Amino acid sequence: MPLYNLIETENENLKDIKTLAQEVSSMISTHIGTTAYSTAYAAVRAQVQERRKIRKYKRSIQLVTEPERAAKRKIRKHERTKESRREKSKVFRDTRRAKFM
Repeated sequence: MPLYNLIETENENLKDIKTLAQEVSSMISTHIGTTAYSTAYAAVRAQVQERRKIRKYKRSIQLVTEPERAAKRKIRKHERTKESRREKSKVFRDTRRAKFM
């Protein structure tokens, strides 16, 4: 599963590790055979999707059973989004100022 997580990640900070994971994946595929590897990879993908589905279901149930906790979670998420927007606008501002200097 860690190999699957690294291959499927879209995080730019893990770009080098992702390419290494893809190389390891291809080596494993050639070593055990393509059909066996693709079967195992599909099984891992199904497990990951099932776990995500369960987590999503638990979060939706949490809205009803624990509204205070769900509200705190939502506030934290909103704060992270605001901070991300601030960082993006700061970078944009700095690049725009650099063009005029």
